[in-house]
Amino acid sequence: MAANNADQVVFDKVAEINASKESWNIRVKVVMLWKPTYINNPNMVASLDMILIDQEGSRIQATIKKNLIPVFESLFDEGAVREISNFAMASNESEYMLVPHKHKINFYKTTKVRVSTDFVDTVDPYHFISFPDLLARNFDTRVAFDFLGEVVSTDPMRVIVEYGREKRLMNLVAQDLSGTRIAVALWGSFAMKLNTYISQHNNETAPVIILLRLAKLKIWVPQVGNCLFGSRLHINDDMPQILEFKSNLNALDTNVESSSRTSQLNSDTVVANPEDYYLRFQIKNIDEIPDFNELV
Repeated sequence: MAANNADQVVFDKVAEINASKESWNIRVKVVMLWKPTYINNPNMVASLDMILIDQEGSRIQATIKKNLIPVFESLFDEGAVREISNFAMASNESEYMLVPHKHKINFYKTTKVRVSTDFVDTVDPYHFISFPDLLARNFDTRVAFDFLGEVVSTDPMRVIVEYGREKRLMNLVAQDLSGTRIAVALWGSFAMKLNTYISQHNNETAPVIILLRLAKLKIWVPQVGNCLFGSRLHINDDMPQILEFKSNLNALDTNVESSSRTSQLNSDTVVANPEDYYLRFQIKNIDEIPDFNELV
């Protein structure tokens, strides 16, 4: 148990809560907030989801079902600190998780939410994985992460028509401050956002720095991409993380780095068949595919 010195109320640590009881009382900050929609009906909201973090930096996902959104939505904003009690716990262990916590929070109609003061100490809400660790898969690849890097090359944005629906895809290469590179695939509005930015800034020489919140890793490539819901793309925004990256980039010896940091950004758009995307990857027979344990 962790005590809050401000009001002497005792709060449970997020890292310790589980499905063994329902009498948990937590004090958390809202890191991210979004509304997933139904896959077959993208105009209809399915729930209100959020990532919460406590004073010690432990994160957990919470979900408010559609019928309870009117009850709780006005109580939550990104950056707000709330005391939450009387909620349900569900399993969060699956092939893909937004946070590493083994459980997630589901709201009851009787869940209690109270406004609280901000944390005394700054808690880092980001979960970055280094490029070498991404390439070596040296982390729990089920869990989403935050991604920060410089865009050094892009393919034309592809409009893929599949089953009568258009999907937009932009393949690109990003690199970190050491010059390590990794492939990135942005889908949907994320592809359109980057494509528009490049088109509007094609005469500028400033580096294009992206920060992708809640990114996922395609294990077999490896390739970074956005999630279906919850991800957020920042491009050269005035955020501390991006500004620090730019500052460190400017501090590098330009004579050494100039050749490796030549950017080739393309804002063209092409219409392609779905097969064209998959044919970009090397084709192997089943017996040629390595065992996953050999890759980690």
